[in-house]
Amino acid sequence: MRLFSRKFLGSILLTIGILLRINFDVKDLNSNDPMMTIHISDHESVSADVSFQGVPIAGNATFRPYIMVIAIPFKVAPNTFQPEDGLRISTLTQGEDFTLFSAMIAQDQNEYKIHFINLGEMADANGNRAKLQFDPTYSNLDIVEHQLITTTYSVAFWNYLVKFPIEYDQTDVTIFPPTLITWEDPKTLYMPATSSQLPVAERTSVVIPSSKQNNAIIGEIIIGFLLGILTFSLENYQFRRKIGWLLSTLAVSGLIISISLHYGFMGGINFPFIAVAAFGAPLALGSLYSCVYSLLALKFEAMVNINIFLDNVAFDLVEVAIEVDRGYWRHLKRKVTKLADGKHTFYIWLWKPTAKYRIIPGTSTEFSTTYQGNWKNLEQGKTKVETIHLLTLPNHPQPSL
Repeated sequence: MRLFSRKFLGSILLTIGILLRINFDVKDLNSNDPMMTIHISDHESVSADVSFQGVPIAGNATFRPYIMVIAIPFKVAPNTFQPEDGLRISTLTQGEDFTLFSAMIAQDQNEYKIHFINLGEMADANGNRAKLQFDPTYSNLDIVEHQLITTTYSVAFWNYLVKFPIEYDQTDVTIFPPTLITWEDPKTLYMPATSSQLPVAERTSVVIPSSKQNNAIIGEIIIGFLLGILTFSLENYQFRRKIGWLLSTLAVSGLIISISLHYGFMGGINFPFIAVAAFGAPLALGSLYSCVYSLLALKFEAMVNINIFLDNVAFDLVEVAIEVDRGYWRHLKRKVTKLADGKHTFYIWLWKPTAKYRIIPGTSTEFSTTYQGNWKNLEQGKTKVETIHLLTLPNHPQPSL
């Protein structure tokens, strides 16, 4: 409602000014030097500052405010412009590449300034180039709007300064039209005011090397370094299930994913970076899952290690089962170990603090055991060790190890 009322007020004031036929002195286009300074940030966002002078009224004897039209060759979003004290402006109309403002001008002030906080982002040009493009002749305005900005009570045709965040070699920057734009210094371009009567059909454009390309290279270096740390960490199994190892691996995995997303959005389509991220992201996601699983396992998982000996020699060619009674669910797990030394390890998740378990050794006609598989208590985060001794039955040779 407030924005609407400001627009409505601006339109009424402008209409009154036209109807009253306020007598403005005709001014030369370049005499007051209206200036627009366009700033390009490190992240290729665009802002601008404009400065202009009011139009003195003929026969100025007393203070008398009046209305001016100010045209900007950019689409300006609401609440992204800040006029200096003594200037009141409101949006009249806008299109995809222009915005018209009405401004209440105080006659006792010579110069006025407006700061445009955000005029959008530079367009992507072939992945590693960025383009600033605008139409200083306002070719997309309709007839009424075009007549409005060419009256003596308007400011539309600016002298332009384009300021870069860093110094550029002239061969790295493409400008159009080249006959109008000149270099002030390695960080600044200048283009004089362009009259609407000039036959300029193309828009003014400035193309520079994209800073997003450099950001993507930095991202590749960081991800490569973190992948080296992650690979070294994953190869050292002796550190697994250690809280320090888990937290550090979790942090590195999270950094790889975060940096991939951050530089991926900042860098646009950059195939070398995508290749690095495509290699690192699955490894980081897998590590992240493993770390989260292991951290939860430290709290909720119990282990039962079973050592099996046949005639006092470690033996691994036997099936072992464990039955777990969680109170609400009884579950039987079987395992034939592939590890040496006759070690069997069962990992059991317990959502309650305690449960019961019992070991059921495999049966065979070749050996016997006196092991009694009685029910025993099992606790979250604890490890139990069971030892089963097997004896070879008479008339049966000892199985080959």
